Amino acid sequence: MERRIIICTSKPEVTLKQLIRSDAKAYFLLIDKSRDHFSQYEDITAKKYPNEKSVLESILHPANPKKLRFGIWDGETFVGMVGLTHLKNGSCETGGWTGKEFCRKGYGMIT
Repeated sequence: MERRIIICTSKPEVTLKQLIRSDAKAYFLLIDKSRDHFSQYEDITAKKYPNEKSVLESILHPANPKKLRFGIWDGETFVGMVGLTHLKNGSCETGGWTGKEFCRKGYGMIT
């Protein structure tokens, strides 16, 4: 079993789980269902991950190994991703996305 960081939020059913190999399918399926959504904002996520293999490769061999990537899970449902990138000045930059069907549901505001 792979180990990962799990962060609880103010909503008990919503957790941030560090991405691991077994998340690749859920990650890809959400991207695949939301391709038009990503494209309208010129987001590269849809182009970057054309298939499940490309998602798995990014989890196993991330482009930036210093970036922590977490899946946003609502119970057993994968709703999006958030990344934390360590910066040279000791702070962090955050970025992420939610699938089209999960936009405007408050996932970006969870603490």
